[in-house]
Amino acid sequence: MLSIGSFEDDPTLTGDELEIVFQSDRDGTPRLWHSIRTARSDAWPTPTVIAELDAYAPNTPELSRDGLRLRLTSAVDGNEDLYVSTRADRAAAWQTPIRIASLASPERETSSAEFMDGRALVFFSDRPGGDLWESFDDECMGFVTTRPLSGGIIRGEIKANPWMRNDGLVLVYQGMGSAGNGDLLVATRAQAGGAFDAPVELTSISTGATDDDPWLNDAMDAIYFVSAISGDVELYYATR
Repeated sequence: MLSIGSFEDDPTLTGDELEIVFQSDRDGTPRLWHSIRTARSDAWPTPTVIAELDAYAPNTPELSRDGLRLRLTSAVDGNEDLYVSTRADRAAAWQTPIRIASLASPERETSSAEFMDGRALVFFSDRPGGDLWESFDDECMGFVTTRPLSGGIIRGEIKANPWMRNDGLVLVYQGMGSAGNGDLLVATRAQAGGAFDAPVELTSISTGATDDDPWLNDAMDAIYFVSAISGDVELYYATR
């Protein structure tokens, strides 16, 4: 069982949906936990803590689709910045996280998610000019082309906790829904790096409370997210 009525947040999965990582305070301290199953149809086994990352007090984890990179946020250096940890294979321990210096600013950066097979990232930042940003790797100098997302998603409310389909054409994020709560919205664009059309609220899965932290598979027929509808922050799942 993944949700136990305490605090479970920030779900992220491998592309095959056989491993999930999330944040929980079930043992009294917010830590990263994971669970591994052998088939997509299986129930999730009891999760275990990712103890090797505890020193970084990590949050907003995001797995790469192949499960070999884990992007996270840490304030271990005094400011909330983006880090990445790697592992040799899916059974190996996570290595010491490395700060992504090319994406750091004097402001807060958090909630990064890969697309284009790890050659691009979308993330949240408090830096002037926007709240959701994307950056592209030029393969020589790292993530150097960084710009705020543009187009119809430019609205008055704060946008946070983005997920991007691997082709960079579909964005799901938390914004302000019609009920006045934090809700999940989806926006599309014609080409990666281009402007987004106006977002559409995902009303079919709205719980009526704050919904946040979406993760979808690239087929977009399964979504994991967080809701406070029960009074606790817990993990939820829906399919179509």
